[in-house]
Amino acid sequence: MGEAPGQEVGHPSIEAELTPSGALPIKGKFVLDIGSGGALSLYSPFVAEHRLLGSGLKTIRSIGAGGAGGKTTGQIGRVSELKIGRFKIVSPITLFSEDKAGAFASTELAGNIGQQLACRFKLFLDYNRERIILEPTANFSEPFDRAYGGLAISAEDKDK
Repeated sequence: MGEAPGQEVGHPSIEAELTPSGALPIKGKFVLDIGSGGALSLYSPFVAEHRLLGSGLKTIRSIGAGGAGGKTTGQIGRVSELKIGRFKIVSPITLFSEDKAGAFASTELAGNIGQQLACRFKLFLDYNRERIILEPTANFSEPFDRAYGGLAISAEDKDK
């Protein structure tokens, strides 16, 4: 069992250590966004500051990604590891945001930890004590090897 303190404007947040491919670990604060279908999303200022989209990183362009915060643009690739407390998540699928405005352009946080990563834990959100308790599930060590698809439906006025 592990604990991670904090809330970011009412949202649970976690201090974590990210290790980019072929680089030294970087510490950051991440929102626990269980409404996000992704694994790990890094905000554009964090990506730029640490030059995470440098040469040698294999990525593909994100097409049509978005959520409650709006549409986002960026590249999808992987980092070597994300360490939350004593837990090491190896090679998670990662969105490297290139947004110029909006939530994924925030300088306050490093990024989001989404459902694909959060589902590897039993989560206990203790808002009263401002802590998050993580317990790994049976699928904790499974690789991030599946492609995830999505569907977006947009209704339009029939007169337009």
